[in-house]
Amino acid sequence: MKRLTLSMLTALLFAGITAKANLASADERFAQAREAMATDLARGRALYETAALDYLSAVTPAGPERGVALYNAGNAFALSGQPGPAIACYRRAARDLPGNPFLADNLAQVRSQAGTVERTSGAAGLLHRLMGWHHQHWGLRLGILATLYLLGWGLLLRRQWQGGQLPRGPIIAAGLLILLLSGSLLHTLLDRDNANEGVVIVRSVEGRKGDGYGYESAFLTPLSSGAEFAIEETRGLWLRVALTDGSACWLPREAVDLF
Repeated sequence: MKRLTLSMLTALLFAGITAKANLASADERFAQAREAMATDLARGRALYETAALDYLSAVTPAGPERGVALYNAGNAFALSGQPGPAIACYRRAARDLPGNPFLADNLAQVRSQAGTVERTSGAAGLLHRLMGWHHQHWGLRLGILATLYLLGWGLLLRRQWQGGQLPRGPIIAAGLLILLLSGSLLHTLLDRDNANEGVVIVRSVEGRKGDGYGYESAFLTPLSSGAEFAIEETRGLWLRVALTDGSACWLPREAVDLF
């Protein structure tokens, strides 16, 4: 057991050292790319892509460092002229950096350049705004949950001590909020790795009318990098997707990134 624990600690330490080394390398490549863009556009973009890959290698399993690494990777991909991978990184980073104004602005800019729009609109957009608290960082929600839990027990004990004279309303309200936050955290835990949306990451791909290359093209023109969608069905290595304009088609799994 001691050997197993020591091995796990050694592995975690090695992973941490590797992530920091990749992060330092990514920062260096990013600085080199910024300088190269002034004289050699192709070399600058290539260096930005290398920096993006190094940032991805520095992504940790959880925590704010994960969000920052993904955000930086998104910036590097965007500057390398790859809107699809940039959007994928920004969307993942938003889970760890909710409400970050710089991330939101950069994502909106890349979407504008790629000709895509955010999916939430109309009733869905209203629901998204009403459920804004659910999209806050899980650490903040956990802290509020712990505070409400202690407050609820405090009110309940005070009511018992006063012989039931304290109104039940505050206790019931605290209980309902505890249930809502508990459900929100459970949903985050279960849904974190359950991809139901995605983005095209290759330069262009034909949307098909069926799950194979033998089917006709669904549209007159191919989909470009940065086209976002929701997943409706999966068949082997093909996905039936709904695009932001409401149209649907089948896409090969190799041409997209899911989140």
